[in-house]
Amino acid sequence: MNMQTFSINQSQLIMKMNSDQIIKYDLKFLRIIQNQRQHEKSIRIRAKSIEDSSIFYCIELIYRSPAVIDLSIGFDEYQC
Repeated sequence: MNMQTFSINQSQLIMKMNSDQIIKYDLKFLRIIQNQRQHEKSIRIRAKSIEDSSIFYCIELIYRSPAVIDLSIGFDEYQC
């Protein structure tokens, strides 16, 4: 089973992969947008890099079931 874990606190997004690789983003969260559709709940977070203030990210969390949450993170070109 391919399992990855992640955590979000006040200034970091931390992801841990099966291979014990850890990816860490140091962020300042700017805006949180919550959407709820008939079969889907999602949260989008617009964040700015603490290390490079010219880089913005859009983080999306989609609740699929009690055991599955999709996470996507990408550069925010359109303000999330």
